[in-house]
Amino acid sequence: MVLSVGKSEVKDNPLLKRWFNEYNRRFFKHRLPDTLVCWTDMKPVENGITPLGRCLRPAIVRYKVIGGKKWVRFKSDRPMIFISDVLWKRNWLSLARETLLHEMCHLALPARLSHGLRFQKEMLRIAKAGAFKGLW
Repeated sequence: MVLSVGKSEVKDNPLLKRWFNEYNRRFFKHRLPDTLVCWTDMKPVENGITPLGRCLRPAIVRYKVIGGKKWVRFKSDRPMIFISDVLWKRNWLSLARETLLHEMCHLALPARLSHGLRFQKEMLRIAKAGAFKGLW
């Protein structure tokens, strides 16, 4: 799926989308909604972000296309997961996969739940199901 941003487009990254679909099938039983999944420039302390959680109302999000010179704002009517492009640039793909799984746990829970007990239980559930096997 493509979102228009003025003259540019924000697209699912094929690699991240493939991982998302695989993990949604294996660890979430296809419960997660169609989600925009892409690389983006982020603050150095963040590996990923899920701006909407399970909230499906439109939201305005700042997004910097890789190689882009400026931040753009766009509206989305579907959940989004942004993964730091630093993980791609440094070939830290295991950490990118772990980050995607972490963000998918946010998506599986009600919006605005942070890293509390319910989130920790969800992370533990997918870990016990083998989600992180070979990643850490």
